[in-house]
Amino acid sequence: MRADGADQRKLLSFPEGGFASPVWSPDGRWIAYLKFKSEPNDYEVWIELFNLEQGTKTVVLSDPHLEVWGFIWLPDGRLVYAMDEPPPSQSSSNFWAASIDLSTGRFVGAPTRVTSGDGFVVKPSVTADGKHLVFNRAKTQVDVYVSEFSAKGPRLSAPRRLTFDDANDLPFDWTPDNKAVLFISNRTGATNIFRQRIDQTSAEMLVVDQEKKSAICRLSPDGSQILYSVSTNPSDGSQSVRLVRAPINGGPPQVVLEAPAIGNYECSRAPASICAFGQEKPKELVISVFDPATGKPHEVAKLQRQTADWVWALSPDGTSIAALTFGATDNRIRLLSLSGQPARELVVKNWSRFTSMDWAADSKGLFVASNPVGSRQSLLYVDLAGSAHQIWQVDSIWASWAIPSRNGKYVAIPAPTVNSNVWMAENF
Repeated sequence: MRADGADQRKLLSFPEGGFASPVWSPDGRWIAYLKFKSEPNDYEVWIELFNLEQGTKTVVLSDPHLEVWGFIWLPDGRLVYAMDEPPPSQSSSNFWAASIDLSTGRFVGAPTRVTSGDGFVVKPSVTADGKHLVFNRAKTQVDVYVSEFSAKGPRLSAPRRLTFDDANDLPFDWTPDNKAVLFISNRTGATNIFRQRIDQTSAEMLVVDQEKKSAICRLSPDGSQILYSVSTNPSDGSQSVRLVRAPINGGPPQVVLEAPAIGNYECSRAPASICAFGQEKPKELVISVFDPATGKPHEVAKLQRQTADWVWALSPDGTSIAALTFGATDNRIRLLSLSGQPARELVVKNWSRFTSMDWAADSKGLFVASNPVGSRQSLLYVDLAGSAHQIWQVDSIWASWAIPSRNGKYVAIPAPTVNSNVWMAENF
């Protein structure tokens, strides 16, 4: 388009994913950008160059550790991009630079490191002579926030931060008395399960053992047992996963069942008494329900995988499963009955690119997160007629969600906490 915004024309589209950080080459013949595709258990990102004269695309680097918000093309022809650091520094990223042959749009030589430091680098800017690079270095973590919810409106009070440690904390359930949140945290250096009352500032660790737990925990329908998963091979999601239960107030854990490729699992809330798990296979999602006491599963649904993975949730009353496609333009929510009723669809008007979904405590609505632009999460309350109301919004590239307390009065939400400073690099 022109400088005044006139004569706009579409160059590229990517409905199954997104674009980020487009930049011009110094000679004005190329546009470089990051392209990403995000699914619940997979993330792909790559740098692509588009030649405006020829209309051709070239992938110059594909790596899941690429960061999409740190990207600039220098006057000398080098492309600067951000890469996540490997463990144990995975909560940091740094800039790298690679020379580009402007005649072919290909890397020339090996990339070189530009910065070293803790925190994520974002929003780079360079002086006209290319000698000074200014950027933000942000330290980001996810904390648990608590808010009061009312279905009348509907409305959500301003979320209040609950966890104040220097770690990632992800909420997944509430205790039966509605006074404490159960969450997963890496504050000990490993993934563990914690409980924290909403009127206190410290948490207690539950299920103290040496198992490498996955990043989900749930309560049994009566709230007496914690359900968590342990993968036999964490680097391969297709391998066998053990679902384990342990008394919430202490006691030895017991294996409930074992099956390959288990991803999400959820339980109803008393008086209903069933749980469900999903097996994420290459071409389909298979959902099975099971008794949390005996562990005997039986299959209840198969959902064919299209261009994106499925996100699903079991209703608290144990009668329905809701499912949607992660991050897609599809705005439909499928409702699958477990009580013999016909399946049906909700069409959520004016919203798409859903990233999470959880039922409200009364099973009469859904909390759904939408991220249409890639950097801002909108939390919606969707009733069973498909009407959506935005009840909260946060600037974040990470999915958010809302876990209701058993009485429906509160929700627990994961949200980012960010501290950042401006830095400058020179002589690079």
